[in-house]
Amino acid sequence: MSTRSRSITTAILAALCATAGSLQAQRAAPAASARTNAVLLIVSGAGRDSGRTRPGFEMDELSQAWHIFTSNGFAVTIASPQGGPVQSDRFDRTSGYNAAFLADSSAMRALNNTTPTAGLRADR
Repeated sequence: MSTRSRSITTAILAALCATAGSLQAQRAAPAASARTNAVLLIVSGAGRDSGRTRPGFEMDELSQAWHIFTSNGFAVTIASPQGGPVQSDRFDRTSGYNAAFLADSSAMRALNNTTPTAGLRADR
């Protein structure tokens, strides 16, 4: 596994651990959950020609995170540095998470219309 893949995987695992804690907190304090029901996933916007000349983002990692967060009731926003459509590295379109992500119209709309990171506010 490359250093880049390890760091991305570590970031996703940290987010999933934080989500697990948030889910437990939501069960204990439903009134507070309204402020913690959103997740921001940031992907690279640099990809070109399926990652052959400029690496994009890892679709496997994005699709799995999307599935976990949305199936647990989180609203998910996908952002990239420039906003708009982004390109992933090569991936297996038939694997379970990827196929489900590609068939999900809201996931594809979010991926094809990523939010520019410059417009994000930490308090939201």
